[in-house]
Amino acid sequence: MQYWARRLEQEIDGVMRIFGGVQQLRGIYNENRNLFEVKENVPRKLVEKVAGDIESLLAKKVRALKRLANAAEKFQKAHHWQDNIREEDIEYYDSKADTEYDDPDGEEIEREKSNSLKLEFTDDANFKTKVNYSYAAVQIPTDIYKGCECPSSPILLLFALPGSASTSPARGAAAPGTITPGCPVWVSVPCPVTIRGCSRKGAGVRSRWGGMDGQMNSSKSPLGGDTVTELPERSPVRVFTFSVGQHNYDVTPLQWMACANKGYYFEIPSIGAIRINTQEYLDVLGRPMVLAGNRAKQVQWTNVYQDALGLGLVVTGTLPVFNLTEDSSDRKNQLILGVMGIDVALNDIKRLTPRYNLGANGYVFAIDLNGYVLLHPNLQPQIINFREPVTLDFLDAELEDENKEEVGRPRGSFWGTCCPHLQLQRALSPSSLPWGQYIDEVFRTYTWAPIKSTNYSLGLVLPPYSTYYIQANLSDQILQVKYFEYLLPNSFESEGHVFIAPREYCKDLDLSDNNTEFLENFIALMEKVTPDSKQCDNFLLHNLILDTGITQQLVERVWKDQDLNTYVEARWPGSDDWEEEPEPFNASFYRRSLDNKGYIFKPPYRDAGRQELVVGVKLDLEAWAEKFKVLASNRTDRDQLGSRRVCDTALLPQDLICVLIDDGGFLVLSNQEDHWYQVGKFFSEVDANLMSALYNNSFYARKESYDFQSVCAPEAQSNTGAAPRGVFVPTVADLLSLAWWTSAAAWSLFQQFLYGLTYSSWFQTEEVAGDSMEARETSCIMKQTQYYFSTINATYNAIIDCGNCSRLFHAQRLANTNLLFVVADKPLCSQCESVKLLQAEVRAPPRDPNQCELVDRPRYRKGPHICFDYNATEDTSDCGRGASFAPSLGVLLSLQLLLLYSSASRHPLPPAACL
Repeated sequence: MQYWARRLEQEIDGVMRIFGGVQQLRGIYNENRNLFEVKENVPRKLVEKVAGDIESLLAKKVRALKRLANAAEKFQKAHHWQDNIREEDIEYYDSKADTEYDDPDGEEIEREKSNSLKLEFTDDANFKTKVNYSYAAVQIPTDIYKGCECPSSPILLLFALPGSASTSPARGAAAPGTITPGCPVWVSVPCPVTIRGCSRKGAGVRSRWGGMDGQMNSSKSPLGGDTVTELPERSPVRVFTFSVGQHNYDVTPLQWMACANKGYYFEIPSIGAIRINTQEYLDVLGRPMVLAGNRAKQVQWTNVYQDALGLGLVVTGTLPVFNLTEDSSDRKNQLILGVMGIDVALNDIKRLTPRYNLGANGYVFAIDLNGYVLLHPNLQPQIINFREPVTLDFLDAELEDENKEEVGRPRGSFWGTCCPHLQLQRALSPSSLPWGQYIDEVFRTYTWAPIKSTNYSLGLVLPPYSTYYIQANLSDQILQVKYFEYLLPNSFESEGHVFIAPREYCKDLDLSDNNTEFLENFIALMEKVTPDSKQCDNFLLHNLILDTGITQQLVERVWKDQDLNTYVEARWPGSDDWEEEPEPFNASFYRRSLDNKGYIFKPPYRDAGRQELVVGVKLDLEAWAEKFKVLASNRTDRDQLGSRRVCDTALLPQDLICVLIDDGGFLVLSNQEDHWYQVGKFFSEVDANLMSALYNNSFYARKESYDFQSVCAPEAQSNTGAAPRGVFVPTVADLLSLAWWTSAAAWSLFQQFLYGLTYSSWFQTEEVAGDSMEARETSCIMKQTQYYFSTINATYNAIIDCGNCSRLFHAQRLANTNLLFVVADKPLCSQCESVKLLQAEVRAPPRDPNQCELVDRPRYRKGPHICFDYNATEDTSDCGRGASFAPSLGVLLSLQLLLLYSSASRHPLPPAACL
């Protein structure tokens, strides 16, 4: 077997040396040494420069934001409230008129009288939408926090709900991206547990309240009934209580509990009105911040989210706006008007960072104080119209490594000074994201520094081979024109076509995913401008022209005189139907070749329409399969059938299985014809028994990783009912049962019915926009397992022990490649089939044990520098009140007469007695 392996190594090396032209390419660069300079990437200087540029960009945004906030406060302070103002007295643009009066049935609806301006809108390239240049429209919808089905609450908040079966809270999840003036601390519960004994309300309330003295671990706590009177009058948290729906319960304890604990009491007429009415708690939480004055005027930056106007991923700087209106009393106004925000597109920040001089595997990233990513090449959320901010942790953006925790832990010298660095010699790096099929052990240097006046820190990741880069020096315009002509389609008619990486060489260049179309657009633009034009990136253009000239020389010296039709189907560059990633920096085979010595083989997924094997040049699979049979035997190309135990299936089809597997565990070549259309599959799908033996004998190690940016189709609901039931609905059998009518449930429903008749508000409809129930993709967590070569000896042999079905196999690494050569006996029976090793990406189950282990290793999180949760001068007298319902007078009189009549009939007057 070692003899066969050496023959394979020699053949691969010989073919790649001839057709790859690596040595000749080095010689060509040395001959043209006067046409380029070798520059050095100094990590400290790069980090300092980029951090300074980003600081300047954000500082401009902050200054504009402060001017806007100050102007808003001045206008509010100078405004005089007018009680007798009418809507028709004000000229304004009704931005919701078109949507409010749309009738689906086509009937004309008489609009309310309003003095609405008629504006003309034109497309604006900066805003990427239609705008009006004469007036500004301010739209304040009634449901400001429309994206959340429940109040987006910080941790210092308690939801108290009645215990009646006739009401239920709206289902939803706390939204950590909501901007609140308090100190929100969000608790992740990756491993939910079943709660038992919930019916013991009194004990549950006391236990929950006691836990709040430390740190509350729930965003809402349902309470109700008489248990609220058992709570302490004072506590270290604010209490917000809610009474939802029509009922006849005494709400005084709920109101008392909120007022006694600096909170607010809400009485909400229906479940649909929860979203609108519960936002008043923000005014309560904002009181200490307003009273703090200028100390609270701190710009806070949100997490990354998708812009609704097409700007892509953005972050928003926010600043609170206070009500500075003065009244006759001595008390200071403690009302927060709102939050002013200004957007910064991530693309604007990316333009300030270096890209191509760092190489394919060098990059810049930025994280905040909590380790969440602002910039990172792996920040690629798959869902487009997501409603939640992107909270991708730095350790989740890369394959987690305990050494990388120092980068994501913003404390001490690693965060406050410039420029510490960390060298990782055996870090695991994926070939692409999602993590893809391969990971490699690589060497990386991390250097980072703070972005002053912000909560961000900038980092630079640099591999050792990116310490230097080439910068073309093409001052000779005649040479520029000569090299540029090699890009014309007719320059490589005999050898194929050359394509260029789809990069933004000039501002006016039209990008395209089609290789030929992009090249045509580039040539057309270059006929109008010069490579030294100010609208073009001179570094990219000059390097492109230099590479074009060197590629032409490589074609003339190597490929033109070689017979490439024997084993090679195409070269890079040089194929009209090249289906790989046209941008080399995004191609996994190119990125992996930089981190690995030798030749990197990457098999495609094999089907009937594809017949190639990618190795930087495309190799013909059928030709190499025949060559593989010869090399893995004791004969030569000229020999006829001879040897006994060889890998040639034409000799002994029942004899041996010979395969080449790459370092990710994927099938590259096989001597079995039934394996040909399985090339590119994970080998456990082809021969689970043999792959398990290779893994168990430490030829492969594996790494389980999670992609937190995936999207999944909505899961089918388990319930089959027509609608969720919040209350008990009696069946026909219940209605016919006398025992049911005497039960407490029946009398409770009847009591609710009578109570509703008493108030006319029962019959008033409330306009509440329902949420769309259509199925849509949602964010989810995907789990994938990557395999890679472990550090063992290059040769190994063992027996797969299974009684009469045992198999012998030999395995050997091929030098200077990422291939493993395996020779094994064919399986004699199916009694010893092993469980398949999983490699494909699957959706992580909710109770994944590996995710539960994260609870034992919590990520570092840092709260705000200053927390505005208490002020001695706060006025807590406004703590909410119940809604005042106007009862129907006619219904009240009728019920009173009915009650008087029933009382008189049950208790007749005593007869007169004669004395």
